Amino acid sequence: MIEIKHKDSGELLFQAESFEGNKLDGAKWAGADLREKDLSGLKLERADLRGADLTGAKLVGTDLQGAILTNAQLDGADLTRANLTEAVAKNSTLR
Repeated sequence: MIEIKHKDSGELLFQAESFEGNKLDGAKWAGADLREKDLSGLKLERADLRGADLTGAKLVGTDLQGAILTNAQLDGADLTRANLTEAVAKNSTLR
């Protein structure tokens, strides 16, 4: 079971057996706790990931075209071959 919760409130933002078969483009995951999650190869076009914690997340080949990553924490995230075309990452951290 995959659960994605808000990093501060604990509110459930997504729950499913797997990512497969779920429409994730335009996902509303602002403030999500995605630390160490494997999001490789997912289509997250135009996803709202403002303020999300993606520390150490695997985003290999993930389609983040047009995603909003403003104030997101991307420290240690693997963005190999990720599509960041037109993504907005103002004030995000990436080390």
